[in-house]
Amino acid sequence: MAQQDLYNRMIQQVNNIDNSLQGTMQQIENLQGKIDGIEKLFREQMQEVKELINLIIQAFKTIRENTSDEIKLINVEIEKQIQELWEKKSLEAISEEQMKAVQKMKDINLLVEESLYMSQLMSIIQMIREITGRALKAKMEKRA
Repeated sequence: MAQQDLYNRMIQQVNNIDNSLQGTMQQIENLQGKIDGIEKLFREQMQEVKELINLIIQAFKTIRENTSDEIKLINVEIEKQIQELWEKKSLEAISEEQMKAVQKMKDINLLVEESLYMSQLMSIIQMIREITGRALKAKMEKRA
């Protein structure tokens, strides 16, 4: 009888271990499902971020083009006014300081156009770096 009791307890313990392992396996399967869902969500969000970056880049391109067009219009207007001034007044009537002022205005227009373009590019590059950094960090955390 003692052997039968020992045998029954061993069978009970093996059944308990089996039930525990089945529960653990179910938890692992549940976790895998959750991980798969998170991975899918992450991929979708990365795609959305990529699309947003493309939209931002397009917006900056449009802004740059519009800004360039506006600066060109201003430049054309200034040149037109300078031409009118040249036509209305003789060269002797225009002082050297006025000529320098006109040249400075032209130079400023060019500098503003170049500065706007460079600042827009730097802004885009910085945003891309930040988003890439976040994506790499999330990928590394996922691996860990």
